[in-house]
Amino acid sequence: MVTRTIDLPEEMDAWLKERVRDGKYSDEGAYICALLRYQREYQEKLETLREAIREGEESGLSDATIIDIIAEAEAELDAEL
Repeated sequence: MVTRTIDLPEEMDAWLKERVRDGKYSDEGAYICALLRYQREYQEKLETLREAIREGEESGLSDATIIDIIAEAEAELDAEL
């Protein structure tokens, strides 16, 4: 475990202490760790989404109709079940 010292504006410090008082977190460090985990997960999901968008843009235009796309998606879902 690494120890860090951080400076917070009074408003953020009050918010942090309130989260601990609410009883959802054992201490301030646990709350900060939860925030960091959430931020990491958010960034990972965002990067996955950006990559999917890049792949979609690079794949070019499709001649498929919306009906074709829905049918293909339903077939893929049925195959997974």
